[in-house]
Amino acid sequence: MPISRTARVRRLSLLTAAVWLTACGDSGTGGRDAGTPPVAATTSPAAASPAPSPAAVAAADSSACTNEADFNAGTQLTYDLQQTSPGRPTGTTHHGVTTGKRQSFGGATPVAFEQTFYDAGKKPFATATILRDLVDGKMVRYGETHGGGTRATSTHTPVPAIPVSMQPGQTVTLAYRVETVSPGAKVAMDVTEALTYQGREKLSTALGTFDTCRFVLASTTTMGKSPDITVDVTSWIAAEGPFRGQRLKAFVPATGGRPESTDVVTQMSYAPK
Repeated sequence: MPISRTARVRRLSLLTAAVWLTACGDSGTGGRDAGTPPVAATTSPAAASPAPSPAAVAAADSSACTNEADFNAGTQLTYDLQQTSPGRPTGTTHHGVTTGKRQSFGGATPVAFEQTFYDAGKKPFATATILRDLVDGKMVRYGETHGGGTRATSTHTPVPAIPVSMQPGQTVTLAYRVETVSPGAKVAMDVTEALTYQGREKLSTALGTFDTCRFVLASTTTMGKSPDITVDVTSWIAAEGPFRGQRLKAFVPATGGRPESTDVVTQMSYAPK
């Protein structure tokens, strides 16, 4: 079944938030909206939890929530992601990310993050390569390639970048064009983003209790004459412990007739180089 433009934009926004903030780079949907193999589901739906009040957030810059080891070739990350949304079965998906070598892309040589998506039986069904780098204290995102069927390459113009160290309440705004080329097709869309670092917050999950950085990414996407779509993604990134720099939780409010959703990492293995 074809998926709606709103669903695609929600997936893009979750992916963008993960790419900006962590090495995970997952879409956060576990294939629900992608027409991919089904996820493993529990027996009953579970309601998503709304993002907590900003009053619970403490003051500290965001630099601890970027892990430089993520950019070392050979670093490996695997994790299980549980997705909950009102009125839908709770699903769990498995993901893997390996930091590869630098590649020539868009006039630069960024680090390649090789991500693999798995179905309910933990068999790989799609891959993606995220091209990023740390340059002069900023996270720079060059583009992506997507596999698992038709190969597509996305480039960003101008190349967007955000500072690694942000102060609580600081917002960084970006505007760039994403051009995606696949065999026989080329699609362009304009993206405007506002990334706000809200500060530190304690988060308890199945992995334990951690000090985290809480970010909100508001993304507005324009494609041709279609109405603009804006999606907000709240992300919690570990600021300490064995999973420092990884996203532990994400929340997306209801958008365009689609219900809110919450993604929480339930298992994680991180082997830095």
